[in-house]
Amino acid sequence: MLSLFGKKKWKPDWVWNSPGVIWRFILSESDLLVIENREKEKKQVSFSAIRLSDGKTVWEGVRLADSWFAGMETVVGDRVYLHGYLDPKLPEHAGVYALNLSDGQLLWYHPDLAFYHAGPDTVWVYDPHHPDRLFTELDPQTGHSRRKLDPGNPEPDLARRSEPDFPGFLTARFPDKCLPGQDGFDLMSSWITTFSPGLETAFGLDILDLGTTVLIGFHVLENQNRRYDLVQADPLRARITRQTTLSTQLTGQAGDLFLVRDGILLTVKERNQLAGFRLTDSQ
Repeated sequence: MLSLFGKKKWKPDWVWNSPGVIWRFILSESDLLVIENREKEKKQVSFSAIRLSDGKTVWEGVRLADSWFAGMETVVGDRVYLHGYLDPKLPEHAGVYALNLSDGQLLWYHPDLAFYHAGPDTVWVYDPHHPDRLFTELDPQTGHSRRKLDPGNPEPDLARRSEPDFPGFLTARFPDKCLPGQDGFDLMSSWITTFSPGLETAFGLDILDLGTTVLIGFHVLENQNRRYDLVQADPLRARITRQTTLSTQLTGQAGDLFLVRDGILLTVKERNQLAGFRLTDSQ
């Protein structure tokens, strides 16, 4: 395997290991992020929460009654919203479960309703068994019904359009895809090949420009193998300073492998680890 930098390997400040595959994670508006872990062999889904700042586990091992057909909807305020499925053979969600973000305790649930949207003060749900979407407004703290809406009431749709689905991601920064021929591609590709002559990249570059530092993610093709590397570059000196490999087991394009929030570069490594890197030069 070609090495980009030898001694300039980038080591994370913290690493968190999932009991299975990290299916998805959602940032809260606080320092916590919630993770959906899937263990295919055991047919189990569990949920965990860790701190973004240091990767410490806050709670883990939370499961619903159906330990496989379950997933995560969103995290809003101090609530984590989970779902079940209407039918194991269908993708439609059914069941609304609210956890306390701070400790993972189940606070309330409605097994016969489906989640639609959650805001800071309201949760909108509907009856998935009814041909028309009959909405109900719930109190996010107690799960109690406040009112049932008449058919055609636009309030849930208006709330969904005006309020973010994932408010914890609003202050996060994500990379932009840069393809051959686009501005910056040749320049940043030259930085990479300067340190690793003959390196063959594919699918373009994933670039996150933070001003005083630039993060560049890219696929590397070696024979029949494909990996995904991430480098940190100094744009003033036009050189790469550090490198890490996020995945060596890719079968297709990688997505959502890194982001930055609160000075922490958060990455998914090998599908079963989260790793945090402190960016002293990031804004």
